[in-house]
Amino acid sequence: MPQKTYTFGEFLVDPQGRRLEFQGAAIPLTAKAFDLLLLLVENSGQPVSKETLIAALWPDTVVEENNLSQHVFQLRKALSKQEGGAQYVQTLPKIGFQFVEPVRVVEIFEHTLPAPKFGRWWVLALAVLAVLGAGGGGWLWYQDWRLWNEPVEAGLPPSVAVLPFRNLTGDPGKDYWMAAFAGEIAGAIGRLEGVTAQSVSQRELPVDDLVSAGKLRADYVFSGSLKGQGPFEIELHFLNARRKQLVWSRRFQTTHDELAKTIFDISSEVSGALQETAGAKRRTLLGRKPPRNAEAYLSFLAGMQALESRSSADLTKALDAFQQSITSDSTFAGAYAGLAFTIMVQAIHGDDHPMVAWPRAIKMAEKALSLEPDLPEALMVKTQWLAHMELDEAAGEQLARKLAADNPASQNVQLFLGYYLSSLGKFQEAEPLLRRAVQSDPTSLIARQQLAYLHYRKQDLPAAKLECLRIIRLNPKSVIGYGILMPVLWMNGEYRMAELLVDRARKGGLNQPVLQMAAGYTYAKVGRIAEARQIRDNLLEASKSTYVQPLQLSILSRSLGDHELARELREKCIRDHCVQPSILRTDPMMQ
Repeated sequence: MPQKTYTFGEFLVDPQGRRLEFQGAAIPLTAKAFDLLLLLVENSGQPVSKETLIAALWPDTVVEENNLSQHVFQLRKALSKQEGGAQYVQTLPKIGFQFVEPVRVVEIFEHTLPAPKFGRWWVLALAVLAVLGAGGGGWLWYQDWRLWNEPVEAGLPPSVAVLPFRNLTGDPGKDYWMAAFAGEIAGAIGRLEGVTAQSVSQRELPVDDLVSAGKLRADYVFSGSLKGQGPFEIELHFLNARRKQLVWSRRFQTTHDELAKTIFDISSEVSGALQETAGAKRRTLLGRKPPRNAEAYLSFLAGMQALESRSSADLTKALDAFQQSITSDSTFAGAYAGLAFTIMVQAIHGDDHPMVAWPRAIKMAEKALSLEPDLPEALMVKTQWLAHMELDEAAGEQLARKLAADNPASQNVQLFLGYYLSSLGKFQEAEPLLRRAVQSDPTSLIARQQLAYLHYRKQDLPAAKLECLRIIRLNPKSVIGYGILMPVLWMNGEYRMAELLVDRARKGGLNQPVLQMAAGYTYAKVGRIAEARQIRDNLLEASKSTYVQPLQLSILSRSLGDHELARELREKCIRDHCVQPSILRTDPMMQ
């Protein structure tokens, strides 16, 4: 059975603990006054007669109405801690009383794993799981259970999960705001010392905040909701997940034009709450500055939402959104950093020629840093620029470590450090950072992709295979998931299995260059030489008009025995700076 906690304004009513709180501090009430409050709150918005209240409060005693009036007076006095609080309890002449403030019910459920939702792309995903012996997904659920129930590493600071806001506006077009709001708050927490924070994608998490906290094993949870069409009402809740207790609630009124400023103000208040409650310490670093207008902020949110998937189509959408944000506010550092980060991802993934993309990326990053010198996303781009273009991986590592030290509570920044250390081949140091990121948000595709790639490069093939299956289960259209899984199968000698999977993926509409290369390599290994050569020739022809990463063509040509062409393509890759030098040295397929 769920346990209920009631909140209104900045008050909390805990029936189990028989406790009234205001902004986290206990408000003393007599037993009868608390029972009266609970009766009124449970019937919020409805009249409760004097006779009903007297019968409930004094079931075995005959009392006068004056006794009830005295307890109503005590209750109003307690509620007057907040301006207008005395008006929460309204007298209804000749009837009784009514609690007039809207009340939110927070229900605490026992944790259960949700069932997956099935769509047409899940047919492909389940086929992959079945082919690889995953029992249609049950084995994978068990492996996930093991991951989520591993012992928590000792000595870690308290963890904070920031859940996507609930969209109560009635407009599905605002869905992309919700995760972005959470990301903004997590970014503010990331600048504190003494806690770790992660905004959560919540693809499969239960709606209940405390259940989500249990699955994430977070110590604290922030959740919120957005109501209205403008003006808006934002409601925020701060929960102590270990104690199953609501610490405080806040309600904010804002307009469309003031939305960005309000979210930034909320981020500051959240940071203050963690300092008071969880012992976090504020660092003397600049905070992100809000844009000048709502149009710039909303375009920025759209860009952040599109950037999450890392697909080629969504990266193009992210570019357009960030550029539109800059057009609306040419002083908004966040938009320049987002644009720089998107261009960087395109360069690394082979969606654009690196000799064209990298100079654009560093130019936007430097613009962002000129406006806000400590902006993490811009510094991440600078780190990668040092490694890819200036070939100074040591300087990049130094900057990545400084970035992590300056943002100790940010799981996104710690994830980036883990990724960078992994790219250098420093697997022993990188793996705990990546595993921690996955445990903080088990539905994060980015964290899982980095962990899978680490396992592949250190040639822990069973672990790499497992992570790839988790990625494909989360997103059956994940090109990166298939892109890592294929070499794992090749290295394991499972060419027939790889053949079946690439055939299914291509029939399912996955035809990006990296999967075309995977198909060609697989076909060469199973004797479908003509098809493999046709794929390679098609990619070579396509490279005349669009960028195709030469390293992919080099690996495919090598599988066909065209070693001279493979060598030329590898040298072109090095000239084009398409891959970080240390990856060329440590990736098993590139040796």
